[in-house]
Amino acid sequence: GLVEWVEDTPDVQIPTAEEVTRLRGLGERYARALQALSDQPLSLELPTGYRELSFEAAALLEWDFEARQRFLEIRSATERVARLLRALPLLVEAAERRAALHARARHNGHGSAA
Repeated sequence: GLVEWVEDTPDVQIPTAEEVTRLRGLGERYARALQALSDQPLSLELPTGYRELSFEAAALLEWDFEARQRFLEIRSATERVARLLRALPLLVEAAERRAALHARARHNGHGSAA
């Protein structure tokens, strides 16, 4: 289908540097967990700008189509950052747990993974 590009609405309040750094760190942790789960190298350099970062971090998430679409329809980059900062900590924890289990399972019967 066609993709219609819609500009963000101007943000009255922008995310703090700490929020952007936190989001970037969570996105990087999530990407590393996905890489471990897929046993595939994942080349990823998350942007530093909060607008682009909000889209790139969201693109990593394993959301169903409707949830992803609702998120992408948010026209405030600040709101996207805020929602990601609420959602990502639990998603990162779950992905890291799954990645650790995956790593252990790969070594079952083949000695210690440590």
